[in-house]
Amino acid sequence: MPRRCDLWALAGLLLAAGLAQWTVCIRAVAPAQDAVRYIAQAQRIEKDGLAATLRAQTDAPLYPALVRAAHRLARPQGGAWLRSAQWVAASMAALCVIPVYALLAPWLGRGKAALATILFALLPEVARLGADALADSTHLLLFLTALALLVSAMRDAAERASRWKLLGCGVCVGLSLLARSEALTLLPAVALAWWLVRRQLEREQVIRLGGSLALGLAGVYGAYLLYTHALSLDAMQARLMGRHAADSAALLNVATPAPIASALPPDWRTEEGDVFDFTRKDGSTSLRRGGYLEAARQYTGEFGNLITLPLLPLMLVGVLKMRHARNCLPGRFLFLFFCMYSLLVLWHAAEVGYLSSRHLLPLAPIALGWAGHGAVIAAQWSRRWLAGVLAPRELLRGWRPVRLLALLLVGLCVPSLLKPAHASRLGHRRAAAWLAEHAAASDMVLDTRGWSALYTEMPTFRHEAGAQALANPALRYVVVEREELLFDSRRARTLRAVLGTSAELVGSFHAAEVKPEKAVLVYRWDPQRFAASYGRGAVRR
Repeated sequence: MPRRCDLWALAGLLLAAGLAQWTVCIRAVAPAQDAVRYIAQAQRIEKDGLAATLRAQTDAPLYPALVRAAHRLARPQGGAWLRSAQWVAASMAALCVIPVYALLAPWLGRGKAALATILFALLPEVARLGADALADSTHLLLFLTALALLVSAMRDAAERASRWKLLGCGVCVGLSLLARSEALTLLPAVALAWWLVRRQLEREQVIRLGGSLALGLAGVYGAYLLYTHALSLDAMQARLMGRHAADSAALLNVATPAPIASALPPDWRTEEGDVFDFTRKDGSTSLRRGGYLEAARQYTGEFGNLITLPLLPLMLVGVLKMRHARNCLPGRFLFLFFCMYSLLVLWHAAEVGYLSSRHLLPLAPIALGWAGHGAVIAAQWSRRWLAGVLAPRELLRGWRPVRLLALLLVGLCVPSLLKPAHASRLGHRRAAAWLAEHAAASDMVLDTRGWSALYTEMPTFRHEAGAQALANPALRYVVVEREELLFDSRRARTLRAVLGTSAELVGSFHAAEVKPEKAVLVYRWDPQRFAASYGRGAVRR
């Protein structure tokens, strides 16, 4: 009963993936930095409504909308927004095992597909998706589902069922574009699939199949563009790229925020005469490096971090020994898709100067499929070698080296699940705990990173809204990392100027294993002192 076997396999894979996500979530010290932006957008949807937020912002809205829906189900207490974001991200990450298994089983067979899928669920980067509370897992689930439907439609392109599969593929592409712009790479994947099956189809079939996919895509993303009145080329590009304005991430737990100031008072200057700088990041800390050589170096390093060192040799063995699987249609498509996606990633990294292992997540199932095949080959080699060394051979009867190697590979992935994610950010958790204990719920906070807002639910401004925060008489505390004050930049000089004249240090928090400059400082803000120093048009010298 193949269908029953597949259902039991998927049930076990879902259980393992869910357990991995739960383990990492409960041990995580803090989410990723961009989680603050997504939660701020979800709060705006809660306050203004989905329709108004869609028209006002160009951010990809799917994940924040899901977070807002999950928050309705959560109990309204401290940290509810963060728990909702992590619950949504973890659920999507766990569900990814379904399209991964569906993608690999027709190519490799059920056994190798199950091994590759369990390794995928336990990869450190995948296991952390829920704890980081980002849109990556939502995008990955839809991306892999679209890819699996596309491969399935290729296998029976001449049959009527392929139209429904391509319709579903188009819907998933449209939804994935509402999560992250990387879903655009699915469009050349569709062209690649057509090129591989072009000789099997007549012109009328190509038109019908292409129309089904276009209908699914237009029904989701086209409707989104029409609803948001993004009809010009620039407006479409802004929404495709997910460009976010400052106010989409700068205000948290604020019921009725005023617009962020676009111009600063002329008397707000540092001792050096610089106008105050409230940019989100310090430009002196940028690690972006352009060029194709640098992009190739980053690709190699990030791909190694994604797949992990023990699996890389098995992946290479699988690639070299998988001649028969490469000759089948799914194998050829996935091999060419791997190459095409890698080239697109290299081009993007060379242009923007930045690459993360999460950009390579869609390649992980294919790479692990090769690694699963390589594990079977390595197990066969070990059995033959031991059979030549040990005598009599009856000693090996009943011994399954593939199962032993699979358990070994799974065991190598487990320790990473027990390591607390973002342990170096413990100082932010401790600062939030201090604020929850010593500050009033109505006190406003300026937090340059925004993490404290996820645990206190106090009205919080991030650094982009610094001008609005400093002008607000209800501001009582400023949270900043020590190293942000040490840089030689206009942003750092701004922080030193306002904190030196108008605030008092009341707490310093950091994890024992981090450097002292990574400590999180909490200042008590004095609005009267700030008004005396900067409120009458005099430049402080």
